[in-house]
Amino acid sequence: MTGRLDHLERAGLVERSLDPGDRRSFRLTLTSTGLGHIDTVLTERAAALRRLVSGLSPEDSATLTRILRTMLAAIA
Repeated sequence: MTGRLDHLERAGLVERSLDPGDRRSFRLTLTSTGLGHIDTVLTERAAALRRLVSGLSPEDSATLTRILRTMLAAIA
């Protein structure tokens, strides 16, 4: 985890600060660059998912929705 956070910090995507309530811990804050990056990535991911399901028939879409809901319920 530390290596990943170091990379994100060097890239200017997050900032670390000491947790005032627990000196053993750090708090992470997304920088404005990090927020912009997340917006871009999430927008691209949503578009990719729309393309992925765009060819499904209404019946297949309903089946997929049912299966995904069942899977989500199993981990909730």
